[in-house]
Amino acid sequence: MTTQKNKYYALSEYLTASNKEEVVISRSELEKILGFKLPQSSRLSSWWANDSDNGHSQARGWVDAGYFVKTNNTCITFRRNHS
Repeated sequence: MTTQKNKYYALSEYLTASNKEEVVISRSELEKILGFKLPQSSRLSSWWANDSDNGHSQARGWVDAGYFVKTNNTCITFRRNHS
């Protein structure tokens, strides 16, 4: 699926280029990929909903690349979605 270019497009490109089943990165690594700091709201689990609709435009960066996300306090895990 082609990702509409938004501010999270760099993440989609990064995940697609990785071609890995699972990509684990820190918040600071993700901010380097994106080129900006994540918002304070990204500390909430709801910000990481795997839903690129309903106001979750950040999810477009991983959903359109074929991944879903899981987070914890230290890292962000993107896993290939096979459904």
